[in-house]
This record gives sequence, structure tokens and C-alpha cells, in this order.
Amino acid sequence: MYQEKCKKIWEGYRLYSATAYVIRKGFELVGLSEVGEIENVKNTFLKRGESVLEHQAKTAWLCGVFASNFVDFFDGNDMSLADFWYLTTVLLCHDVGEVAIGDIPDDGGAARIDKDVTELKVLLGFTEAYDNVDSCILLDIFRSFQVKDTKYGEALYALDKLEAVMTLLLLERNGHTSVNLEKKYLTEADRYYMELTGTNCAADCWAAHLVVNTKGFSDVVTRPVLTLLETAMIDVRGGLPEWYCRLKGQKEHQ
Repeated sequence: MYQEKCKKIWEGYRLYSATAYVIRKGFELVGLSEVGEIENVKNTFLKRGESVLEHQAKTAWLCGVFASNFVDFFDGNDMSLADFWYLTTVLLCHDVGEVAIGDIPDDGGAARIDKDVTELKVLLGFTEAYDNVDSCILLDIFRSFQVKDTKYGEALYALDKLEAVMTLLLLERNGHTSVNLEKKYLTEADRYYMELTGTNCAADCWAAHLVVNTKGFSDVVTRPVLTLLETAMIDVRGGLPEWYCRLKGQKEHQ
């Protein structure tokens, strides 16, 4: 059941992600854009990368499709439409703080220390756009997302990390393979995941980061997340890497 659902989710994710490469023509027609026709995915991504807005949209899409397919992923049948709205909204806005500080990779670098505090401060002002009650609930869920201390926090964190890995795998599917060694400075975490996976490919290292950092999470969260990760890996590579099978085996025997 999980495998079949995840195949459909992966297909849907690929289609939804493809909208990043469809340029809105109205702005070009009125002289505000000179993009013209886009190139293939690999060359386009090399030139423009990915915006934080795109990542937020894709994590929110995953939130909706996971709630639709896996009834226990969040709160099961007890989750109200209001709760679903709060979760989706948090993912739609979870990187708003990066407008103030820029995107800081989750690679164990020193800059991550102040990131959570700054992002929470920015979001505190941002949520004033909402009703007071909604603002308080959104901030509570966001804090939980940051520290991963509730079922909601675990689920949102897992989707956030999964989406980043899926982007790398989708790029790999389009001939764009990333390599961690291209970073100017490697962190201890970079070296750890490169040693753990036996490769410097970012897709593997980020996937290992996801597996390691969700080890203590509820099975109803990790099972569909890892099944979707496996589905994407098998589609892109034809099978699962040795390091993944080893790590997952360790998790299952704990």
C-alpha cells in the first residue's frame, strides 16, 4: 500500500516541481522580464538555482498529499480542517525569516546557532498579518517544527528535509549530479555524512542526514517518508544505495 501511494506521490511531485520551469509570460509581454524560453532543467537550475518560495511551496504540497494518503501521519481522523490549515501554512511560511538572514544550510556550520532565534523573531512579526489566535497557534507549531518536540514538529521537519533530498534526486534524474566537495569549506557534518555514505554526492549525504535525524521519530512519520525517499531513489538510480540499506537495517534492529 505504501509503495503504490508513494509512486503516485513521486509522480505528482515531479509534475508539481516542473512548474518552476514554466515562466509566466505576462511580465515578459509588458517588458518586466527578459527570460524568454527556458533551457533544459539542468542548465536552468545551474543559472538560477531554487528560490526559498519554491521550496516552501513544495513542502506545503507534500503536507497536503501526505495528509490525504496517510491518515496517521499527523493526527489521524482526529485532525480538523483547521489543524490542517495551520500545518500547511507553517510550511508555506517556514523560511520567511531567511529574508532577513539569507538561506543558511543545515550542514553543522556555526551560523546555524543563531538561525532559529532570528527566524522565530521574523516570523513573530510576519504572523501579525493573521488573527491573534491563529498567529499564536502558528508560532507554537513553528517552534515545535524547530525543536521537533511534538508529533506535528516531527512530521513537518521530516517533510522539510525530504523535500530537499527529492529536489536533488529530481535534478539527478535530469542529468545534474551535485558534489559536496565543490563546497569551499567542509563542515564536520559534511565529512561525517560523506564517510557514512562513502560518497561526496549531496543527494546521498542529505538523504543520510534525513535518516539519521529522524531515527527517534514515530514510525507513522518515518515509514511513509522513507518509503517515498526509496521510491525516488529507485526511480532515479534503479535501486537503493548500500549505505541506505545499512542505515535502515540498523534502525529496524534498534
